[in-house]
Amino acid sequence: MASTTGNPTLVLQSIRMAVNEVASDVPVSNEQTMDRLIEKSVATPRSASLLLLGFGALALILGAVGTYGLVAYGVARRTREIAVRLAVGAAPKNVIGMVVKDGARLAGTGIVFGLVAAFGLTRLMRGLLFETAPVDAVAFAAAPLVLGLAALAACLVPALRASRIDPAISLKDS
Repeated sequence: MASTTGNPTLVLQSIRMAVNEVASDVPVSNEQTMDRLIEKSVATPRSASLLLLGFGALALILGAVGTYGLVAYGVARRTREIAVRLAVGAAPKNVIGMVVKDGARLAGTGIVFGLVAAFGLTRLMRGLLFETAPVDAVAFAAAPLVLGLAALAACLVPALRASRIDPAISLKDS
């Protein structure tokens, strides 16, 4: 091992030449810089982390799309009810609040069940974690927060659509 302050590649060439001059029968092989050794040692964990990050992002997107779909379906099924509420004087903000509350209840139930499952599965994950406690308070606080925000964002589109229902058209068709 050699320490240098300059370009390590140039130093490697000098070392190779010096060893060749002193003992030409000694092969110099597998020479690497410390940066390369470190890069190789963290390549697998980095790949696994990126893969898990990708799966987590995909799960978040699927959860938001699923929440959007369920809330939009609920709004479609309740179009007459919402139209009657608007016809008798309900403010659009009240309709938005009603739809978002229903979506938040749905998301909250999923988050609670997810947290219970996550606590239960921490023993299985213990072997995959490096210098991290299986029950990490930051992770167990951040995940529900991010999922809740994604679910609320997914609820806003159907809620805004529900607040713009024209009672005359919706009630005439039925």
